[in-house]
Amino acid sequence: MNYDIIIPVTERNFQTLGLVANQIKKYVLHRNIILIGKCEFRERANILGCKFINEDTLYGKLDYCTIRELIYKRDKYAVKRTGWYLQQFLKMSYSMICEDEYYLVWDADTIPLVKMEMFDDKGVPFFDVKEEYHRPYFTTLNRLFNATVKKSNSYSYISEHMLIKVEYMRKLIDDIEKNDSLEGEFYYEKVMNCIRKIDISYSGFSEFETYGNYVENNYVGKYKIRRLRTLRNGDRYLHYPPIQREVEWAAGSYDILSMENRLSMYVEVDKRMNELMKDYTLEEVVKTYSKL
Repeated sequence: MNYDIIIPVTERNFQTLGLVANQIKKYVLHRNIILIGKCEFRERANILGCKFINEDTLYGKLDYCTIRELIYKRDKYAVKRTGWYLQQFLKMSYSMICEDEYYLVWDADTIPLVKMEMFDDKGVPFFDVKEEYHRPYFTTLNRLFNATVKKSNSYSYISEHMLIKVEYMRKLIDDIEKNDSLEGEFYYEKVMNCIRKIDISYSGFSEFETYGNYVENNYVGKYKIRRLRTLRNGDRYLHYPPIQREVEWAAGSYDILSMENRLSMYVEVDKRMNELMKDYTLEEVVKTYSKL
């Protein structure tokens, strides 16, 4: 199956993108890695051996300023979340120009540690799921589809990567844009306008939860559920970016490692790193220090 991997990027992501790209090339089947970001990132994408798309050219009037203005009209104190919402819409909007049947979206701070197949031996794509729940995502989901699409399972579709079927994503976008009860012309306008004001400053919409539940409601059985070994807050236990020895250590415990860079590395782990890597698995370290 031929498909490209798309990664929305910001300036901060280039600290780890070299490692991420190398690990993807090593472990994840793909044709091209495509970075989506500001036009000034094009040269750096070429250096990394990646293709590039200017984020302002994907769909309609979608760009940073448009999303910022939509947020400002609802809650001027929430504009700090502009980039967070924009990267979700970039992942969705790529479906409008994709010429393949599928594409794989990948978060720029997520490092594959072992070989990953995105289809089973019969060609059925995987949904990689987790166990978490954030109510505002589903409040927005219900509003987007007038309660015809509901949370269908106990698990979460938020997994820092997702294999998207172009046909399904285009239909999802079309269904949102046809919803005349929502303000706006383009789907991203309707999404931002239907998020409750109280939720905009934090996390009021998830492209992964929206696509996953939309597919499970409308295309039953077209994906297979899979659970990988993942560590989301790897920056608590490894340096940023991690050196190769740390990546290899992590691979003994996990399939995927994310470095969200929201929290500082535990001081004690930093001091004892060599000892811990010698005597313990990363999973054992996480279980110990996550309780503190």
